[in-house]
Amino acid sequence: MQKIVSDYLMKKFAIILVFLIFAGNAAGSVMFDPDLEWKSVRTTHFWIHYHTGLEDAARRLCMISEKVHARLSRDLGWEPYFRTDVVLVDNMDLCNGFAQPMPHNRIQIYISRPELDDVLSNFNDWLELVFLHEYVHILNIDTIRGLPALSRYTLGRCCFPNMFLPIWQVEGNAVYHESRDTVYGRNNSTYTDMVLRSEVASNTLKSLDEASHYPRRWPSGAVPYLYGGLFVEYLEKRFGRDTFARVMTENADNVIPYLVNYNVRLIYRENVSNLWKDWRRELVKRYRSQITTVEKE
Repeated sequence: MQKIVSDYLMKKFAIILVFLIFAGNAAGSVMFDPDLEWKSVRTTHFWIHYHTGLEDAARRLCMISEKVHARLSRDLGWEPYFRTDVVLVDNMDLCNGFAQPMPHNRIQIYISRPELDDVLSNFNDWLELVFLHEYVHILNIDTIRGLPALSRYTLGRCCFPNMFLPIWQVEGNAVYHESRDTVYGRNNSTYTDMVLRSEVASNTLKSLDEASHYPRRWPSGAVPYLYGGLFVEYLEKRFGRDTFARVMTENADNVIPYLVNYNVRLIYRENVSNLWKDWRRELVKRYRSQITTVEKE
């Protein structure tokens, strides 16, 4: 009887394994047109992969990527061991990009530019802005220290403590860096200004809990990006430049996930929820003043 059960489980396992293998191949095959011809170019810290027609974008990204790497690796205090793969593709009208750490660091960029009325419309060079945003994710998630770092030498790329941070922190930090030392980026956008002013006017400013996911209430999916980016900016102005990078680094040696408040208290000596309330009060004061001025005109 025990042998029959064992054989049955082995067959089930084999079927599931075959399904997962073919499912993965199917997903990869539909991501890109199989007729596309691909080329790759190597820089000091990146592999740039692109298909026919994107040669100019690939050449520009070679220069952009190394410039961005020099800045962010210094500001965030981390440099990946291996080159990061960057895939340029023009197969949809969506302006977007994403970053993933497994099985290796990889960025994919859709090079279509945002519409002028889009939340992403405040840019000078779309390719540079989206690459910078996604590379912040790569550096943040790849960062690992202390006991978890031993996994890189034993089990490989399977442990990423910073993947378990709330979405406002992950996306907010990237939005902050895309906007830092420039007039571009979402933190400097009149669209963002309009959203927060409207939230104050209607008394619907989002809570820290709401910014930790994608709420249904307007501006829904933009909440962790817009709120998170401005909150990180507030913390940097109040406590000093690059202090939030230290919060991210503090989390990179945590064996237990979700220690957000613990990390924040180590750097700022303050509870994250109290800091969020302080920031909200500052927002209300600023935008109430603007609203009053507009109403008088």
